[in-house]
Amino acid sequence: MKQLSSPSIGLAAAILAGCSPTSDPVPPQNSRSDASGTPASTAAPPAFEGRWIITAFDGKPSASAPEGNRRPTDLSIMPSNYGANAGCNSLFGIAVFHEGRYYTQPGPPTLLSCGEIVNAQEAVLSRVMRASPAVIFAGDSGATLQGGGHSLSLRRVSDDKAPVTNAAPMLKGKRIELLAVDGRYLPQSRQITSSFIDFDDEEWRATADCGTLSGTWRQSGWVIEASSKSASKDCGADSVIDAGIRSALSSHARFSMGPNGEFIMAGSGHWISGAYVAPE
Repeated sequence: MKQLSSPSIGLAAAILAGCSPTSDPVPPQNSRSDASGTPASTAAPPAFEGRWIITAFDGKPSASAPEGNRRPTDLSIMPSNYGANAGCNSLFGIAVFHEGRYYTQPGPPTLLSCGEIVNAQEAVLSRVMRASPAVIFAGDSGATLQGGGHSLSLRRVSDDKAPVTNAAPMLKGKRIELLAVDGRYLPQSRQITSSFIDFDDEEWRATADCGTLSGTWRQSGWVIEASSKSASKDCGADSVIDAGIRSALSSHARFSMGPNGEFIMAGSGHWISGAYVAPE
């Protein structure tokens, strides 16, 4: 088996820590509710980017940490990443908001001593953010994140600050080492020693469980407009890994890339976690 190198080791550890498949409810792409929680599926969802206060963890009102380590319980959503706090320690990661779900790849949190109640809040926050939660809006100023059997209740903060913008890195000519598909860590299930997606000028190629997948693609900011063209071997339903890659790259997928090469992409209800591999 191939030995993982940095940053693959850290990313694999993060995936194994909590990115297992989940059966949490996922709303339709344009789902939202009014202030009372009544579904209104024909309305476009509000923007998710911005700053939110976490008002409750699993329905329990948020508590404060001891003086000295006290921080706001909040969640800041940016185009390709997020920052969160349950009242004491900070949690950061890259993420993609796509079709009503927030696909995440969390990094390591800070490690302050916060007390039993806030520690419990941090555990809920971590489990939700590692589960690629469903986002259910309640009007324009409220939302609930559901994932990993837990929930966060959010209230939007009105802010006069200019929205954060960051340019998407160009994927052309890049190779991404695949670490997980739909929360399944690849080395636990595959027979080959490594899996990659290569983004050439107009074509992408992926080595997966069952063979080589390929198709066409083009990039528009953080969006990958792709189609699946062929597979060297068709395994049908025998490989959920191959099916996940093919589905994600047969749509208008969204991606994010972190400063250390962390990579996440989501499309058609599937998501891929990986790491950029620098040319030798």
